[in-house]
Amino acid sequence: MGQGKAALPDVAQKLTLQEFLRACTTTDLREIPQAEMLALQFLREGTFQERWRLVKIFAKLSDKAIAPLLAIAEDPLADTELRWFAIRILGQYRDPEAIARLILLIDDCSEEFLLEEIMGTLVQLEAQAVDYLVPLLKKPDTRSLAVQALCKLRYPQMIRPLLEIINGVEPLDHCLILETLSQFRQPEILAALVGALKNPVAGVRRMAVKGLGFWAQSVDPLLLCEQVQPLLYDLDLQVCAQAGFTLSRLAIPQAAEAIATVLASPHTPEPLRISLIQALGWLAIPESLDILESLLYGTPPAIVQEAIKVMGRISEPSRRHRGTSILLQFWASCPSPPPASIQQAFVYALGQLADPRAEGLLAALSHSQDKMIQLHAIAALKKINRC
Repeated sequence: MGQGKAALPDVAQKLTLQEFLRACTTTDLREIPQAEMLALQFLREGTFQERWRLVKIFAKLSDKAIAPLLAIAEDPLADTELRWFAIRILGQYRDPEAIARLILLIDDCSEEFLLEEIMGTLVQLEAQAVDYLVPLLKKPDTRSLAVQALCKLRYPQMIRPLLEIINGVEPLDHCLILETLSQFRQPEILAALVGALKNPVAGVRRMAVKGLGFWAQSVDPLLLCEQVQPLLYDLDLQVCAQAGFTLSRLAIPQAAEAIATVLASPHTPEPLRISLIQALGWLAIPESLDILESLLYGTPPAIVQEAIKVMGRISEPSRRHRGTSILLQFWASCPSPPPASIQQAFVYALGQLADPRAEGLLAALSHSQDKMIQLHAIAALKKINRC
């Protein structure tokens, strides 16, 4: 026996694929030195049928093969068929880290052939995939991987494990968890979003504000407004802008008033003012039009132009009618023609609103000496005539 085992390493190195396959059916694989490496070598070199036979062999091998199989599966330059077999074999191992990395491979995999195999593995696991991944959350070196994989699965079973570690993860993972959990409606998730509004990292605050916007139909809008309004004054302008867009989902006057207050401040930077004007356009209440109208007078040209553009994008019929009235009144109040950029925005907005009351003015502007204004006016008239 001792002499037989001593000779195996030399024999194993000389095995052909067919001999290896036969040996695997008649010999304990532990008796074949470097069985994993041999199987990987033959997997790379074999035909489709030979690779298919090797799939069952890998199921009997140790997990030493997992790392090299992952390297094949994740290599975009590797042969597609070889990657497919690597993915199929990895699905047999039920290894948590391998499952997590297969899930993340979905985003970087353009071949439908490979995607179907990954999805087939996940379908077999179903919600059990969460059970495999949760233990990885407890290890610092695999926590981020597990967070990314769980967030991609979006099973309800992942909610509690993610909430338990949310305050101990890196900011990027914190953002990802907030983005994912905001799609669900549980009180604990709302508490996590509200708590993240005071996070020292601006990206986390911004994602928390964005996430609260999805709760507009599930929570008292006044309560949401109270939580979000302070973020209009955040030190990070992106957080401020996101607060405006979240408030635009709350169809209440208090949301419009909060945005108007910031717009009226001389300390508000112009880029933020433009973002908040855009948010007002989504706020489907009469008060938002009142604020937009006020911005047409005594404000810098860029602000006037943005307010006009936003009014042109109004979709509700009753607000479209009033938007047209506001724009026509603005034009009538101008003692002299405004700058060309404002005129272009004005004519284009009237075309979007397609209100027949603007037809006479547009007909006059179609003879403008400014070619762009002329073209916008002609296009607007055609649109009105089609409606």
